[in-house]
Amino acid sequence: MAYSWTDYIDVQGQWLYAGGREHHSGDVYGAMFCRDFVENGSNLMVRRAVLDQLGGFDTSLRSVQDWELWLRIAAAYPFVLVPKAQIRYRIMPGSNSSNLSRQERNLRRVLEMALARSPERLGPYRRQSLSNLYQYLTFRSLSLGQTRRQYGQSLRYLWLACLHCPALLGQRSRLMAITSAKILLGLVLSPAWLAGRKAAQAEA
Repeated sequence: MAYSWTDYIDVQGQWLYAGGREHHSGDVYGAMFCRDFVENGSNLMVRRAVLDQLGGFDTSLRSVQDWELWLRIAAAYPFVLVPKAQIRYRIMPGSNSSNLSRQERNLRRVLEMALARSPERLGPYRRQSLSNLYQYLTFRSLSLGQTRRQYGQSLRYLWLACLHCPALLGQRSRLMAITSAKILLGLVLSPAWLAGRKAAQAEA
């Protein structure tokens, strides 16, 4: 399977940020289990015979069907990287990826399905996979965060990311400090909190 890199744009087509720039080729099963470095379904080429053999997408999943299929392909076939950004992925406010509770459930389900198929090959990567999963959800939730509840969700995801990989606090200490500060400020200064404070001041 051949894949390249992705950059992200907003609803108006304005550039938001670069996607991952990871270099994985050959046997990528462990790396794919740790993180979906392909990132989206527009970013690859694979022979039709492979999809026919493996059965295509799992339609029982409400989201992250891509990752589940890439894992099945990676278990049996090599990957090759085309090292340049060839896809611009539009982030839409109401897209499936903005429903983080559902996405969390499906990500966990895909992880456990893959582990059940290949416990010996993937078992050593389980904690790193879970940590990466919750790091992704942390940063995705912060990109959506507007309310106190959403920032609370971000805090939960960050705590779980560190719980599954405590070394994260040392390896990415500056990023973790900045992320924690942003979440705490969001909790304190969320629009709902500010509106309540202004109402209390007006009554006084």
